[in-house]
Amino acid sequence: MFDATISLAIKQFASINQINIFASIKILIEEDMNVLKFKKLVESAKVPNKATSGSNGFDLTATSKEWHDEFEGYVYGTGVAVEIPKGYVGLLFPRSSVRKYDLIMANCVGVIDSDYRGEIMATFKLIDYKNERIYEVGDKCCQLVVVPAPEFEIKEVDTLSDTERGTKGHGEADAK
Repeated sequence: MFDATISLAIKQFASINQINIFASIKILIEEDMNVLKFKKLVESAKVPNKATSGSNGFDLTATSKEWHDEFEGYVYGTGVAVEIPKGYVGLLFPRSSVRKYDLIMANCVGVIDSDYRGEIMATFKLIDYKNERIYEVGDKCCQLVVVPAPEFEIKEVDTLSDTERGTKGHGEADAK
């Protein structure tokens, strides 16, 4: 955001030159904020893409697959790194196709912070050792959803505001 001095200077400049500089700045900011920069880390990496114009998640394709004994699961590399804009967070979800496989994403949702520049990887636990239907290299294995992530100041307090729900949780909220 502009501070008051810069804002006043821009207003004066705009009125003198009869232009709408604020609209121009807003367009530049919006255009830059709607760009998700990515980098291929391996030649076989696929460009993250959305299946349809109404899709929110960018599909990511596995470029590597490695079994890890310590957590009985596969780590899939996507071969890409992304630059999540400041003020946003990338959330890594399994694709709905995971229901066809004997896998479950180990951490349910991965968090890609705006300052992370490494490879996006997804870890899946194997849930059926008999059939072992898994993603293979070249399969779309997860999806990245980018959402706003406002920054908050943390403040310890003695009390929290009252709500109708109160402290009811873990299935208690709708109990009569």
